[in-house]
Amino acid sequence: MPRFDLDRFTRDPQAVAAVTFASDVFPLLSRRVTVPASCLALAWADGDQPELLRAGAEIESGRWRRILIARTDPLPLTFEFRGLPSSDGFDFIAKVHLRVQLVPHRDELASFHRAVVGSGERVTLDQLQRHCEEVVRREAADFAGTRTAAELASVATWEAFDAALAERFKPFGFSSGLGLCADVRVEFASSAFEAARHDERFAEQRRQRLEEEASLRKMAAASREAHLASLASMLDKVRAMAGESGEARVAELIRTFDAGQRAQLYAGLLAQPASRRTALILLVAGDELLAVDPASPHQLAWRRRLEGDIGPLRSVRVMESVGARTVLVGARRGVYLLNGEFSLTRQFAFDQPASPRGGVNAAVLLGERLYATHSEAGLRRWAVHAAPGESGGAAAADDGTACLEQLTVGAKSVRDVQCDGAGAIWFSIDSRVAGWRPDSAEAPVLLTAPAEVTALCVAEGWVFAGLKDGRLLRWPTRAPHDLAELRGPTGHAVESLHWLPGGGIARLLAADRRPVLDLLVIGDAYRGEYRAAVPLRWAWAADDWIAAVNDNRDRLLLWRPSEPQSPAAIVPVGQLCGNTIQDAAMLLA
Repeated sequence: MPRFDLDRFTRDPQAVAAVTFASDVFPLLSRRVTVPASCLALAWADGDQPELLRAGAEIESGRWRRILIARTDPLPLTFEFRGLPSSDGFDFIAKVHLRVQLVPHRDELASFHRAVVGSGERVTLDQLQRHCEEVVRREAADFAGTRTAAELASVATWEAFDAALAERFKPFGFSSGLGLCADVRVEFASSAFEAARHDERFAEQRRQRLEEEASLRKMAAASREAHLASLASMLDKVRAMAGESGEARVAELIRTFDAGQRAQLYAGLLAQPASRRTALILLVAGDELLAVDPASPHQLAWRRRLEGDIGPLRSVRVMESVGARTVLVGARRGVYLLNGEFSLTRQFAFDQPASPRGGVNAAVLLGERLYATHSEAGLRRWAVHAAPGESGGAAAADDGTACLEQLTVGAKSVRDVQCDGAGAIWFSIDSRVAGWRPDSAEAPVLLTAPAEVTALCVAEGWVFAGLKDGRLLRWPTRAPHDLAELRGPTGHAVESLHWLPGGGIARLLAADRRPVLDLLVIGDAYRGEYRAAVPLRWAWAADDWIAAVNDNRDRLLLWRPSEPQSPAAIVPVGQLCGNTIQDAAMLLA
């Protein structure tokens, strides 16, 4: 075997060129070898000038001292350069695919020997790539730096790189004995530019979508106005038909229409101008009374800390009488009484139990007495106009009289005390509802429901009860045993009930921790829904707004009564005050 195997050289895909002594290329019994196909040789004798031997030429023993064997096939090189900035500041990655070829002339091959082979004995593709890398990098960097990111991302721009690289490669190739083949391919890519372009496309799509939605809303508003005008005309006709019978007759007449028409008429009534505007929505959270103006709902209208000694706040209720308004705020161990200007005038406390876990969940004024329900303290009563103590307007009154202890002792829950406008108060005790006239010697009315009563509403001569299994019951206050079921079990405990009158139609708003509020028309099978994206725990209603608190108790959601599809506003109360909502009440102008 010769010391330098020409056959092995031609089969090695990494081999580009090699320098060897001439005597090393001859087999043992042969004094001649032929330059392989796709190769050429540069041979040195004793003189300084080498001779070029092309493929097929014979190399004779004894004539040559050294030989450079090199491939003449195009040699593929691939480069990847990162961090090449475009003219507008986006970093690009350039991938360059090219082929170089040794120039088959004596002087060029001698230049290749000096510049590339040097003092070495072998040149591989990797070495050749490192030799060419800098000139290709400079051209890629200059090419990127003189073009915008949008231009670099365009395939049409890449074609110009071929000519630019060929021009830069000429002097380098001349000094290295290399020629650049014509099929240069380059790709420029930038994740930052793609992300920016994606954001631009997304922004443009969003702009178009918003324009389309605005157009649809405009069309829907026009259609809705026309529809409401038609409904208003229909309602005027219904009222005219009702004549002197008034609003009660309106409800009866609406029930004579078919289901689809009734739904439209009920919706039309909700869209009628409000008889009274909601001035504020009051909320209690921590030890603060908060106010939200529905007309400007994205911030608190005001917040006031109640710094008494009866603990954090639990409930709020607005009581109205002729020429006066009172706000009752339940706390852990009693009730704060505020006047119409939201100034604290009195506090009413109880001492036992000394450390209750809950708080006053509801309070109500009946004549000169204040009544409050507390699941551990039961039903308590105070004289509102008892002489205050030495500490001024916010002084504590008496300890509060425990009422109907025979009913409340040992109960798990005592809640939702309300008055019926006829001298009686109603409240729930576990699965029972009690109706009691404090000024009468008669025993309280006691009704037992088929499940725990979790919500209560007393309005216009009716008592409505929401149960833990989702049922809704009602009975007239004057005939409490005339019990009727408005809705069967749903599996969702009713958390709140609120009365919504207006236009002669009695409605009940129910919340049960589903992402919808149910609006039931009393005396009809019609049911409306106010929808949200989150479960809703409590809800309140007025002519111009529907309000609800989400199950996490950190947001207040507001709907227009005639727009139930989604909330008109969401107030991030938890973020604004740092506490969860305990209760709310709507204050009418």
